[in-house]
Order: sequence, then structure tokens, then C-alpha cells
Amino acid sequence: MANVGRELLDVPFPQMIMNLAFAIAKGQLALDRTSLSTARQLAREKVMLIQEMQEIIEPDFRTVDVTIKDKDGADHKETIVVTGARIKF
Repeated sequence: MANVGRELLDVPFPQMIMNLAFAIAKGQLALDRTSLSTARQLAREKVMLIQEMQEIIEPDFRTVDVTIKDKDGADHKETIVVTGARIKF
């Protein structure tokens, strides 16, 4: 059985660096090709666009029952109208 450490020491350092650089470049090329393939596929994809959107804000009236205290501290029930808004698309 061969000693891996000895085999690594036997490889000239410049050759090891060059082999590492080639391996990195080969991996980067594979990543670039995958990215290009994905970009081409996305460019061919058809999507629906919303050409125009409008929002209409309308008043929304509601009645609310409230209890009001008068000057003497007595409770009085009243119904008041509250104005809100409703948004339609």
C-alpha cells in the first residue's frame, strides 16, 4: 500500500499548483455553462404581464353605537356614522 503523503511530496510543487488551477478552471467552466443554459431557458419562457392596474378608493360609511356621558355623568346611547374607505382593484 502506497503512502499518500510520500506521493504528494514526490509531485513537483509547480506541477501541483498548475493541476489545481486547471481543476478550478474546469469547474468554473462547468458552472458557466450551467448558468448560460439556465439563462437561455429563462429567456424562452413565456409569462403573462398585467398591462394596467387601477385602484378605486370609495367611501365606506358604517354606523356605530356609542355610549356618551353628559355633564352630569349620565350615560346616553347614540348611533354615529363613521366614514372609512374601501379599495377596489
